[in-house]
Amino acid sequence: MYQYYVDKTLCTGCKSCFNVCPQHAIVMVDDRAYIEPDLCNNCGVCVSACSEGAIIKKQVVTVPQKDKPQPVVSRKATVPEKTRSPLVSSLLAGAAAILSQVVKNTIDDWLTSGSLNRSARPMGSGSSGGGGKRRQRMRRRGA
Repeated sequence: MYQYYVDKTLCTGCKSCFNVCPQHAIVMVDDRAYIEPDLCNNCGVCVSACSEGAIIKKQVVTVPQKDKPQPVVSRKATVPEKTRSPLVSSLLAGAAAILSQVVKNTIDDWLTSGSLNRSARPMGSGSSGGGGKRRQRMRRRGA
């Protein structure tokens, strides 16, 4: 693999390479051209545009690092146990226990009360506002 770089001692800062780069990978730093390696696609257009011969093709050697651990990507959105502090873990466990008890007590109270409050009843049932009586009055009137 290779990449282009600018020899700062030869660069005059004329911007001819800057103007022709199709990837906009050349920036001017201290009145000298600099090629951003991440943006450059190695097309070589800048080499032919540079009248001073300041852009040089350089061989790049990458050595894989076997000792460097690879990042582990997890699809879970939870915080791993290893990174949680003991305080956070105990707070989360306590909050879950309290919430579970509150839900259980609420459901038990609701089931043992034997009746629902008026706002929880469906419309038009029982004594929810006289829907049946209105129908009877309309029938009497002949409508």
